[in-house]
Amino acid sequence: RPPRLHCDAILEVIMLVHVINHTNATLYSDVLRDLFRVRHDIFVKEKQWVPPSDDGLEFDQYDTDDATYLVGLDDDGRVITGSRFIPADRPHMLTDIFHYTLERRTEDRTVAEWTRGFIRPDIRGLASARILVAFCAAVQQWAMEEGVTKVGGIQELYWLPLWRKMGWKVDMLGQTVEIDGAMCVPAYMEIAEDAREGAARLGRLKSSNLVRMGVIRGFVGDHADGEQRSIEQQIRG
Repeated sequence: RPPRLHCDAILEVIMLVHVINHTNATLYSDVLRDLFRVRHDIFVKEKQWVPPSDDGLEFDQYDTDDATYLVGLDDDGRVITGSRFIPADRPHMLTDIFHYTLERRTEDRTVAEWTRGFIRPDIRGLASARILVAFCAAVQQWAMEEGVTKVGGIQELYWLPLWRKMGWKVDMLGQTVEIDGAMCVPAYMEIAEDAREGAARLGRLKSSNLVRMGVIRGFVGDHADGEQRSIEQQIRG
């Protein structure tokens, strides 16, 4: 469940959020290995959503060259949070797996499905709220820079009060359903400067925490080759 936002009691967190896709992945080999190792700890060992892998790394069918990853690093370069974003006009989880929740669909290139989000288990606790809202500010900034208009997907209902606390407008695409014991709804959050400011203010950010390194293929524009899995090939060899 989302951490409670009693900001006066939240620890200071130094976190920069890096934009990574297959075009600049060679600059982030160690970061990406850490990312997919933490994903294995969470989505395999903790949540048991998928079977374990022999190498302790978690990839799924959506980790293709269409994916962009936002990855939060501490000042030692360690992965502390991350998420994956897929264009809604490419194969993605909401329409492939949770299509039965939808009353209307979107296949707009400017809409991004937001999945595989996490905070590293060993730093959850008092700092989690600060990390989360700081990450959300970076998501909004990245999306605005890329021409993305909405982000979201299948959402557990307990997140909705947090989105609204940050001033995010939520567009629900269907009815509430129960998935694996949790009440969920298909929903996207609108991208806007006031939404970014709401997250930054709640997270006490004094400046941008978004980082771009190297040449990065734009999210909205020409498709990547969805059959390619360059990052997985790079990390697994």
